[in-house]
Amino acid sequence: MNKKLMLSLICSILLLITLQTKVNADSPAHNVEDVFTNEFFQDGSYTNQINGGKGGSKFTGYDNNIRNISMGIDQNEKYIELTYGSKGSKGGNDRYVNFQMEFNNKLRNNNNMIDGSKTKIYHNLEKENSRTKPVLLSSMHQYNNNNNDGQKVYSYSFDFKNYHSGSITLRIYFKNDAKERNFSYGSKEPLIYLYYKSGDKKYDKDNNFKSEFHIFETAQTFYYDDLVNAMINRIQKERADFQSIVENSTLLNDYKNQLSNKINKTTLFTKRKNPIYLSYPKITSINQILQVIDTQENIISSLQKITLLKINNFPSLNFQTKSSNDNSTNLSKSIKLQISKFNIPSFHISLSLSPLVNKNNALFGQTFYIDNKLVNPNVTFNYFNKQSTDNSTDYYQMPNIKLNFPPYTAPSGNYKGTATWNLVDGP
Repeated sequence: MNKKLMLSLICSILLLITLQTKVNADSPAHNVEDVFTNEFFQDGSYTNQINGGKGGSKFTGYDNNIRNISMGIDQNEKYIELTYGSKGSKGGNDRYVNFQMEFNNKLRNNNNMIDGSKTKIYHNLEKENSRTKPVLLSSMHQYNNNNNDGQKVYSYSFDFKNYHSGSITLRIYFKNDAKERNFSYGSKEPLIYLYYKSGDKKYDKDNNFKSEFHIFETAQTFYYDDLVNAMINRIQKERADFQSIVENSTLLNDYKNQLSNKINKTTLFTKRKNPIYLSYPKITSINQILQVIDTQENIISSLQKITLLKINNFPSLNFQTKSSNDNSTNLSKSIKLQISKFNIPSFHISLSLSPLVNKNNALFGQTFYIDNKLVNPNVTFNYFNKQSTDNSTDYYQMPNIKLNFPPYTAPSGNYKGTATWNLVDGP
């Protein structure tokens, strides 16, 4: 081999070794203002790790997936909330977490859509006894990136002593007069781009890129599909919980079927094969963020209002036969009232008894004694004598009712009156 060729080969090997060393040691030491590059938008997500130092070579306990997705209404504005990043643990030294996010084109004009004075991030909200303080979107560092037209990136770093990693909880508020644009479920349309880096301040170029502990860096995309699926999961859980209560109750099967149909209709549920979103075709056709939140809130509110109250045949109150000079008589038998119910937190029953009359005469001077308390005709009294209850039925025992009347005030005969039952605080 001639010297010129050998020299060229040696240079190539050295160049390869140099490049390989740089990739292993330096990757992915991104410039904080150069995260959401064109390469990221082509892929939508990536995960890179730097290991070495005291942390060893294995990464354990990291969960950097987007999770805990929820939505609702708070402070009179609609919001979505999600968590991203690792839960964190003690250890390390002089560490930091850098969080960045960027909205897609349809949400970038956040002054008209997103309420930056309420939108906030929390560090490590998942961790018990966390001393995190929220950071408002309006307080986060902002910079424009030329990689994407109109791109505005929000960035914030949390610094720690003796700490390792940590999650970010993001709550985004939307203005009430926001003018939305449509999204399409099933097409993987992005909503928010998320970046997270758990770094070590002792990591530097002068120390051969050796870190005290792991450096972890990841970026992911939160999609419109993720938001709709979170709504489906919440509604599915609420629906399943209601169905379980109904099925485990002592209601008659007819009542159970009525309630199940009502629950499914309320949640826009039509049983289909897996995956579960196929059972909610009306929900997956909703194409705006605020409509998704409204739909969830309306369905859950309607679910909570589903009730059933069935009183099984009000009893006839028959007094024992007595002569007109006996002065009083009691009910002829003990009477129980059975009430089937579902999702009714509290109610009670009242009762009033009319004067007793027959075709030709009224029973003059009559009064009633309810558990030895005087009650005049047509006066309502509370009927609280609930004896027992189970999953879906209350059982009421009729109190002792005595009819009093002066002797010889009316001829013998059959006298009738009306018992009026009143349901109080019921559905």
